[in-house]
Amino acid sequence: MNPTSESQRRDEELAAYFGGEAQELGVRTAAEFVPPMSTAERRRRRRRDDDDRTSALALVRGDDGVLRWDVGGARRTVARRRRRAGGKRAGLWSWLTGEEKPVAELHFELLPPNEIVAAIGKLDRKFATKDLAGEPAFGLRRWRDGKLVPVASPSATAKTKRILLFVHGTFSNCDHMFREEFLSSQQGRDFVASNAFDEVLTFDHPTLAVSPLLNAFELAQRFRGVEAEVCVVAHSRGGLVTRWWLEGFGGTDAGPRKAVLVGSPLAGTSLASPARIRESMDLLTNVGNALKLAGAAATSFAPFLAAPVVLLRVFTSITSALSKLPIADAGVAMVPGLSGQSRVGNNGELVRLRAARPVNLPTYFVVRSNYEPEDANWRFWRWFRKDKLVDAAADTVFPGRNDLVVDTDSMDDVFSDATLPRPTVIQEWTSSPTVHHINYFRQRETIDAIARALAK
Repeated sequence: MNPTSESQRRDEELAAYFGGEAQELGVRTAAEFVPPMSTAERRRRRRRDDDDRTSALALVRGDDGVLRWDVGGARRTVARRRRRAGGKRAGLWSWLTGEEKPVAELHFELLPPNEIVAAIGKLDRKFATKDLAGEPAFGLRRWRDGKLVPVASPSATAKTKRILLFVHGTFSNCDHMFREEFLSSQQGRDFVASNAFDEVLTFDHPTLAVSPLLNAFELAQRFRGVEAEVCVVAHSRGGLVTRWWLEGFGGTDAGPRKAVLVGSPLAGTSLASPARIRESMDLLTNVGNALKLAGAAATSFAPFLAAPVVLLRVFTSITSALSKLPIADAGVAMVPGLSGQSRVGNNGELVRLRAARPVNLPTYFVVRSNYEPEDANWRFWRWFRKDKLVDAAADTVFPGRNDLVVDTDSMDDVFSDATLPRPTVIQEWTSSPTVHHINYFRQRETIDAIARALAK
């Protein structure tokens, strides 16, 4: 099969995926979408400057191979202005003239203001572990006899006991982080099955509709009265949940606290920066597609493809409802899980957390990577990293080193007070073609480092 045919086949498969997911995501394919009013009525409303309550998402692939979302024709509008000004053609206008090609087209009705928060919560439920009734299984679960069983609180509460707790990151759950990733190797299974801990727990929580601070509040309620030593393994935003719990809410009542923070945005992530939120949605889509092409499990790639569709619908609806506010600031502020980890100087939550001086400072360890992919399916990556381009590109999300989702330099940047100790980096890939945010727990080095750090 020639490269052009292979690329077309992959795009058709991607379009089919979005078509299959469309209804659950609250959108419709172009063939299925029935506007709530006729075309003539929409034209009349536009002439009267009335609000048209519909919009569209077009996924296009540029000559550079990068997937990008066009929301409501915005890219085409910019391209036409550039063309009139004599600038370089870009966006959907370039697509129409052959420089970009369509992959998928989705249509949707804008969300009423009172349904925006509900749409974000629905996305959380989509990514959550489900109980036997099909409902989200948020809260604590205990690992015993090869199963994760819901529990209200820990059972190993005494000072002489040790608890191992896993806390997942954004768009994830502990079935994926713990069962599919950490336990994927014999090394991981041996560590969990060792006699080092009296109880192994996981904490599932919503990651978009709720901020890390509120997740931590729930965790504190669950651990009330526990005096055991608690060791935490946290991934991504789970590191912020852990910090808020151990420092903001005191953690356990008496026992020592250790935490291994894996790829955690301790000083925020540029991926959640309001100024680059549209580009971040493009990046997530390209990451999801690359994982899909690499044969990753659906639990790995699906969130990266589904989340941008729902979030772009939310952001577009907010812009319509709050037209005088910038889309970036309004959009990110309406998604607490993103706002709480945004790498900006005015992030109130992170400013307060990083300025704290805890009396009983937990012992933190860090695992991090700087991803430098070589695989052809990851070529898009350079367009989202400023230091890898000859000149600054509009698509740039990260200013420098990152693991695809979090800035590497943010992963051990705990306190704004430089006199306080930074956590110990126990495993680092300074330039890796294979280790990134999604596969840390499949690395032998990660499990070895965790075992050493959490040893008695």
